[in-house]
Amino acid sequence: MEAQIPSQNLRIFLRAITCCAKIGDELYLRGRPDGLNISIVNSTRSVFFSFAFHSLFFDNYTVIDENATRCKIQLRQFLSALKVFKPFDVSNESKYILRITTEPPRVVVQYTSSDGIVRAKSLTFESSRAVHAATAQNTPGKIQCSPAVFDHPSLAKVTEVELQFRADSIKMLNFVESQPGTEKRMKTAITIRVAPPHFSQYEIPSMDRVEEEGEKEGRMEPDESKSDRMKERGDEENDIMTTPSKRTTFEGGSALPSFTSISSFSSSSASSASNASALTSSYSKPFSLIFCVKEFRALLHFTSGIGSPITLSFSQPGKPLCISLNIDRYLQANFVLATLLVRSDIE
Repeated sequence: MEAQIPSQNLRIFLRAITCCAKIGDELYLRGRPDGLNISIVNSTRSVFFSFAFHSLFFDNYTVIDENATRCKIQLRQFLSALKVFKPFDVSNESKYILRITTEPPRVVVQYTSSDGIVRAKSLTFESSRAVHAATAQNTPGKIQCSPAVFDHPSLAKVTEVELQFRADSIKMLNFVESQPGTEKRMKTAITIRVAPPHFSQYEIPSMDRVEEEGEKEGRMEPDESKSDRMKERGDEENDIMTTPSKRTTFEGGSALPSFTSISSFSSSSASSASNASALTSSYSKPFSLIFCVKEFRALLHFTSGIGSPITLSFSQPGKPLCISLNIDRYLQANFVLATLLVRSDIE
C-alpha cells in the first residue's frame, strides 16, 4: 500500500494520530481498496476509536493486496516518525508518503521537501487482523450537534462526566460515586439548551422503555454468549466489546447533592427558542449516561478542529455511547465509549 497525503490534509491526519495517542499504545492499520483505516482500542477494551480516510483524501492511493496491509504498530514510534518535520514547513511542492511493505514487513514514512531533501523512517510491524467495535446498528437515542457544546474547561480535570438528557436541555456534570466522605465535594453542572443552530437533531429514549428492556434482557451480556456469538459468526476480524464497568447499579438512596456551580448555554435569538420544540419532546423521566472524560475530551479536540457536526447514538446506561463524524467521500470517524450502569430514578 502507498498513500501520498496532500499538504492541505496533513494536519487532519496528524490530528487523528495524536487523538489515538491519548487512548492506547498499539495502532491498527488496514489498507482497503477504498481507503486507509486506522483504529485503536484502550487497554481495558472499553474505548474504541476508528478513522476511515477515503482514497480521495490522498493525492495518490494504491493497494495491491488488502490482506497483506493489515498490521499493528507501536503508536509512539509511528507518531515520532510522522513528526520528523514541522507541519508549517510543508508547502504545496513537498510530498508526504505513507507506505506499507511486506518484503520486508515495514511501515515507511517518507517526506520530500520542496528543495528535494528526502527524509524517511522505517518501522517494523506485526501482522494482525482488523478490529472493530460490536455495537447496535439502530439505537433509540440520536443527537446531532456541534462538538463545541460539550467542550467546557470546567470539566477538564474530572475523571468521569455525567450527561443528563431532558426534553429541552442537557445537563453535564462531574460524576462522583457515592462513598463515605464524598458528600462535601463540590459538583459543577453545565446546562446546555437544545436549540438551533447548535442542534439539528435531538431524540432520546424514554426511561420507562429502557427500564422495561433492562428487566427483560439484563444490563450486561454474559461473556459466554459473546464468545458463542463470535464463534458462530466466524468473522476473521476481532470484536472489541465495550462493556460497562463492574460497578453495581445504584439501588434507591437519596437524590444527588445540590450543585455549587451552575452555568448555562443557550441561544440568544427568540427564533431558536421557538424552534427547540421541533427537536424535542417530553419524557416521564430524565435519561443519564456516565463515562470517562479523558477519551471524551480527546475526541472533542479532534472533532472541534474539523468543524463538522457530530452524531451521538445510544440506547441505555451500561451500553456503548457511539459518536461519529462524517465528511462525505473524505473522512469518517467513529468513537465508541463504554458507559456505567446508573440508577434510573434521577431527580
